[in-house]
Amino acid sequence: MHVYSIESGEWVEIPYRRGKSPAPRYDPYVFSIGDSFVLVGGHTSSYYGEVVKYTWEWSLTTREWTRRGLLDVDVPKDIVGATLGNRHHVFLMTFTEWQSDSDSEDEIHQESYHDHLCYSGGNWVSKQDDFLSMIIGNWNQFDHCTTIAKSVSDHHMLVFSQVKSDNHDTYETEVTSECFMRDEISLDLVPLRVLPPVVLEDDHPRYPQILKMNPSTLLVIRSDVCVVINIDPYFLSPEYHTSMVGHGKWER
Repeated sequence: MHVYSIESGEWVEIPYRRGKSPAPRYDPYVFSIGDSFVLVGGHTSSYYGEVVKYTWEWSLTTREWTRRGLLDVDVPKDIVGATLGNRHHVFLMTFTEWQSDSDSEDEIHQESYHDHLCYSGGNWVSKQDDFLSMIIGNWNQFDHCTTIAKSVSDHHMLVFSQVKSDNHDTYETEVTSECFMRDEISLDLVPLRVLPPVVLEDDHPRYPQILKMNPSTLLVIRSDVCVVINIDPYFLSPEYHTSMVGHGKWER
């Protein structure tokens, strides 16, 4: 691993220490929380390898790795979560098929699940989230779903979702996009106006990234487009809370 120092403008190599460093892996999910870099998930090989379940933290202060809790869910590398304070939020969509003992052989039940995972204090928990189904809704195993989130204040996050599905009757691709401003204290979930959806030419996601350049500017980067979003700080102030101004103000 290499670490880039903004102060010195140079890259520093962090040597691998067997047993005290995370094992090499493909396609891990990474994020930062406080002064720590967190590594989770990934696979033991590039094709159909086993999921790596242990979470590791690298401290900027001690320059050492520490092994943390297990995560049984496979976190795709195209997921983008949000860190609010000392907690990191990840939104996942999973699809399952199941049969009951009374079902016939050709009777299969299908159900989509929406997981809101939170990482804090070295452990992962699955959080009860009654609003999460509003973000994505129902989908099937042939749809391509992407959800990304980004913190814009100590307790606000933007949550974007896009579901891409093929209509087998019209042979056309349908894309549904939604965007919400979420308040993790009041749990207000305010729908926002979204940009026209961008239809992907293939089934492979172009992994988006969201960078908070300063308190009033977000930069959304994808391989084929960059979007700069200007934020009015007043919208995130206590005076502009949804309980005071209502949802209609956010939709303008």
